[in-house]
Amino acid sequence: MKFDVTKDATPFSPCGRSWRGAPDDTISEGSVRKSYSARAEIHPSPEGFPRDFVFADREAILRKPYEGFVPPKRTPSSVSRLARATFSRKGRRMSFVLLALALSGAAPMADAAEWKVLAPKSALTFTGTQMGEKFTGAFSRFDARISFDPEHPESAKIAVTVDLASATTGDRQRDGALPDKDWFDVAKTPNATFVATEVKRAEKGFVATGDLTLRGVTKKIVLPFSLDIDGRTARARGHADLLRNEFGVGQGDYASDAWVAFAVGVDVDLTAERAD
Repeated sequence: MKFDVTKDATPFSPCGRSWRGAPDDTISEGSVRKSYSARAEIHPSPEGFPRDFVFADREAILRKPYEGFVPPKRTPSSVSRLARATFSRKGRRMSFVLLALALSGAAPMADAAEWKVLAPKSALTFTGTQMGEKFTGAFSRFDARISFDPEHPESAKIAVTVDLASATTGDRQRDGALPDKDWFDVAKTPNATFVATEVKRAEKGFVATGDLTLRGVTKKIVLPFSLDIDGRTARARGHADLLRNEFGVGQGDYASDAWVAFAVGVDVDLTAERAD
């Protein structure tokens, strides 16, 4: 409804009686009040006044209607239904927004803790079979960058670097051959690396899937591991199986498994403390 703001306020009740507007607005002859509710409502006009009126402006001052103004034909029940439908749609949209905000903030992802590996308390070992006899070796120099929150393993970042020249097995001849080009070829590829691409919770502990790069060859491996945390110290233990020939480890006479088996087991036993 339009109001004439150029004319003085006039009584709304030509019959000389007061009547009720919005729930908190009383309009009486010779007076105008300004406190209106924000919701739109329709009210029957006083006797002799043109049809119905809709008041929806919180701050407006009611003025005399324009001459000849014809409000739309609506009944209180029709406007009520329209208002309910409109606010119902808005309510659903608002409820959806509020729900989305609530879910996004209900379980904020915690910052993953940084962990520093304690080398003297950690071990990286491997096992193989030579001429039918099992042997065990170890890398004495390695490092790892670990960011891990056990409550959110999907956000983990794990990167391990191994100095291949540090491998020993307790056999002088074998230890002398490992750095050579037929085996680790440390002159060209001094390090092996493992970078986790996915970490997830398993039935027992966790499983890290990642890229192992050895002798310039990268393959996907799976490393299940357990994790024990005691205060600011954590211990992770895991095992992975791989085939040395897939990485080109063992050339020449050792390209077959006649002397040394292809299967190699890698065991990880890391102790780390929180770095923050």
